[in-house]
Amino acid sequence: MLLAARKKLAIRGGRVIDPAQGIDRIADVLISNGKIEEVTGKSDGHTPDGYEQIDASGLIVSPGFVDLHTHLREPGQEWKETIATGTQAAARGGFTTVCAMPNTEPVQDTASVVDDVMRRAEAVGVVRVLPIGAISVGQNGKRLAPMGELADAGVIGFSDDGNPVSDANLMRQALAYSVDLGLPIINHAEDKRLGAGGVMNAGAVATRLGLAGVAAQAETAMVTRDLQLAGLTGARLHIPHVSTIGSVTALRSAKERGLNV
Repeated sequence: MLLAARKKLAIRGGRVIDPAQGIDRIADVLISNGKIEEVTGKSDGHTPDGYEQIDASGLIVSPGFVDLHTHLREPGQEWKETIATGTQAAARGGFTTVCAMPNTEPVQDTASVVDDVMRRAEAVGVVRVLPIGAISVGQNGKRLAPMGELADAGVIGFSDDGNPVSDANLMRQALAYSVDLGLPIINHAEDKRLGAGGVMNAGAVATRLGLAGVAAQAETAMVTRDLQLAGLTGARLHIPHVSTIGSVTALRSAKERGLNV
């Protein structure tokens, strides 16, 4: 990012794909002062004076990807990942924005922790980091986190990450508050009482291997509940890592009914 800001770059001969602008063609991309100046009508093999050339022949040139669900682990779990290493890996994979889940130590359930994460990201991150605030205090599902405070601090959504919000009334309250804040709720959809002790999908393979299985209903039951609550409150709901036919069917039906999911 800093390199692009210092130099004029001509990315030549790549397949430029930008669905937002309806672009899909072999073209050159001219960059100056960190901003795109022009996407040419075609690649003519000519590099303008003063531009450093990057040969993108055989490669795809596209807007940066956005990762909605990352674990940067900092503060508190730096032996797993850091903001520096996580954002470097993101950049290597073409991601220019990552949304950081709140499962840090301490949890991102206060404005001070969110501010700390954002300061660290500004100092060492090589891509944009957008924090996600916790739904509940400590991600323990007992009491709502100060969602208004977190929104003011700059979070772009709320999630308890791998800790599903099992209390339906707490989930209803979170969805209702999120409407006023204009931010989505992201819930890991899994009834852990149904899936207790399971290590893989329940079925013939689990039985053959002698492993405890997790019934598909552990996911679909919570997906169905959350869709009902989203319809009740009018909230925006994002359900990550969907893995069952029942969940896909429920989501398709919800979208057809106009729910914002």
